[in-house]
Amino acid sequence: MTEREFVVKSLPAVRLAERSAVATSQPEVGPLIGPMFDQVAEALFAAARQPGLAVAYYVSTEDSFECHAGFEYTGAVADGFEIGELPAEAQAVSLLHHGALAGISDSWMAVFGWFTDSAFEPAGPCREIYLESPMGDQDSWVTELQQPFARRS
Repeated sequence: MTEREFVVKSLPAVRLAERSAVATSQPEVGPLIGPMFDQVAEALFAAARQPGLAVAYYVSTEDSFECHAGFEYTGAVADGFEIGELPAEAQAVSLLHHGALAGISDSWMAVFGWFTDSAFEPAGPCREIYLESPMGDQDSWVTELQQPFARRS
């Protein structure tokens, strides 16, 4: 097993052209996210806009996951997507996940494990930034996992 390198940093505000859906269990998330990215990309191309960096973020509720998928975007809203805004965050823990998304849950478990021995707790939606995602080769993907945090109360 490779050593994981956690990085604490601030996060910029992000404006997205996005779609959203609700999943009631973790296994439902993956099948929702891919098609939402495709739908937003199609809508952007139809509006003669180029998709920016791919971003997904998740808001956990008591019994579901609110899933958002889209692309950094500065233009006006168009048919096929909504505008989403993630605020800047003063502190977040970050971890790079290398490889297919099938193994990303292990990386997320490591991120949440980081909180076990810290004086902090997750605060705000977690983000996935798809830094490298070549078509047809998920083994070479690089995804940055980001979880904002606050001091434990």
